Amino acid sequence: MANLTNLFNIDYRVYIAGVYLPSSSVTINSSFGGLPTCNVALPPYSQFFGMGRQDRVPLQVFVQNTFVGSEDYILIFDGEITDTGYYNSAVGREFVVNAQSFTVFFRDTTFRLMSSLEDYAQANVNGERFANGTLGLPLSFV
Repeated sequence: MANLTNLFNIDYRVYIAGVYLPSSSVTINSSFGGLPTCNVALPPYSQFFGMGRQDRVPLQVFVQNTFVGSEDYILIFDGEITDTGYYNSAVGREFVVNAQSFTVFFRDTTFRLMSSLEDYAQANVNGERFANGTLGLPLSFV
């Protein structure tokens, strides 16, 4: 059963590329108008170096549901690794992974209603096909 006396001691799980990894801390930042970001501190294993450098590695953080009698974990962050770092201090060493939410692609999208043929012609790269008043669609659309 979940410990409900300390809200700052929440049970969480970190999955990187679908693999459960032990972590010492997780920080999730979210702000109005901004994208959620996540910082995860991992043990300094040499296998972690270079992670996310060549491809988009997914990272998920789950927290244990705090409802009484529930043992389920719920998704609180879903994103991809953007950069990594190695920190060494007098207390210990850790490997930190920074991630951003998958919703970053919303920055490159626009919402537009296309209710007429003129709207479609303006949005089409080859808009000159509509100059003579014929539809001019490729055979795959006919």
